[in-house]
Amino acid sequence: MTLNLSGTGRLCTAGGTTAPEGDRREGRGQRGGLAARADHLALWQEIRGLPPRMRATLVLRYFEDLTEAQTAEALGCSVGSVKSQTHHAVARLRAVLPDLELVRE
Repeated sequence: MTLNLSGTGRLCTAGGTTAPEGDRREGRGQRGGLAARADHLALWQEIRGLPPRMRATLVLRYFEDLTEAQTAEALGCSVGSVKSQTHHAVARLRAVLPDLELVRE
């Protein structure tokens, strides 16, 4: 499973989303969807285990799609702190979930 940190700041899974019933690709099979779901659950379990500041930074940046400046304002910290917290959070996720590939689009 690959996680994309897109240019818009969105954290998403490449090939890890379940397609609507009418849009399933031939040959993908049920196992592909189940494996992606398991990876998704493992990712969220690890995100929940992050310290509150790191977790908040990731959620605001990649799930709420806020800019670094907006995230800093929401958290009451500097942009540098947002960058640092994001870097350390992603590093922790990479360390505990080595099978997930974190890439930038």
